[in-house]
Amino acid sequence: MHFQNFQLKFSMYWYKKSAKQGDSNAQYKLGCFYEDGLGVNKDLVLAIHGNLRKKT
Repeated sequence: MHFQNFQLKFSMYWYKKSAKQGDSNAQYKLGCFYEDGLGVNKDLVLAIHGNLRKKT
């Protein structure tokens, strides 16, 4: 379980970094993380924001 938590935090770090640079795939993935509460608190507002970026 500890290793999985580390992987989620590592993934979030790089997705956030890429999303800030405008990577729509990273923005979508972050939306999925927030929607499911993976490694972060569940936040549907951020989830929708990330998922909408991918569709445009």
